[in-house]
Amino acid sequence: MLLIKNIKSLVQVVDNPGKWIAGENMSRLNVLDNAYLYIKDSLISDYGEMSNLPQDLLNEEVIDASGKLVFPSFCDSHTHLVYAGSREIEYMDKIRGL
Repeated sequence: MLLIKNIKSLVQVVDNPGKWIAGENMSRLNVLDNAYLYIKDSLISDYGEMSNLPQDLLNEEVIDASGKLVFPSFCDSHTHLVYAGSREIEYMDKIRGL
């Protein structure tokens, strides 16, 4: 069990994630400032603002992430090797919902 506390910004937090994110929704990035993240049995068990940190979690292994960003998110960054050009433009088109 691991507690990461004093996180400057906890990035990509979603309480009820959907099956996938597409189109205009890809341009939104949920961030929680001054946060904590609790990991139990290799899974995210709890997170929130430091002001709501349950005091019993302080008995666990603790990492102080003061001034740091934490990205506990999934990113599908694959591409297909048969395409020899740059795909940077396609990523921007996807974010715009094209």
